[in-house]
Amino acid sequence: MACALAVAPLGAVACGNDDSAGGEQGADVEDIAENDYFGDEQYVGQTVTVSANVTNVLNQRSFVLSGEDYGDDSLLVVARKARKNVQEGDVVQVTGKVRQFRYDQYNQDFALGEADLYSPYDSEEFLVANRINPDPGTTGTTGTGNSGG
Repeated sequence: MACALAVAPLGAVACGNDDSAGGEQGADVEDIAENDYFGDEQYVGQTVTVSANVTNVLNQRSFVLSGEDYGDDSLLVVARKARKNVQEGDVVQVTGKVRQFRYDQYNQDFALGEADLYSPYDSEEFLVANRINPDPGTTGTTGTGNSGG
C-alpha cells in the first residue's frame, strides 16, 4: 500500500497577488521531499501534520511512521495520551510538535518503556503528537510555522 506523507507547518498562508503580505512562510510537499525528511533541525519547535503508514507500534504512547518516500526510513511519534487504537498497517494523520529525541529527556513524561526500543531515534527529529486521526485521504497541508505550545 502506498503511503503519502505531507508535512508543512500549520497556520495561515497569505494568498493572492498582494505582495505586502511578505514571503511565503510555509513549505510545500515538494520542498520537504527534497530535504532529508526531518533530517536537520529546520522544523524543530514547529507544529506540523504528517500522514503515513504505521510501521511499528512500540507501546500505547509511541509508534513509528514510514518515511522512505521522503529521505528517511521512519519517524518516531510519541503521543501525550495512550492510543490503544493505533495498529501496525494503519494510515494515520498526526499533528504535533517536532522535537529532537533524547530518551532520558522524554522517558518519564511519556512512559516510554524499554530504552533499547528507542535507540534508533536518539538525537533524531520526532513528533510529540497532539492529535492522531485516521488519514482522511488528504495528501497535503499548508501553513506557517508555529513555535508556541
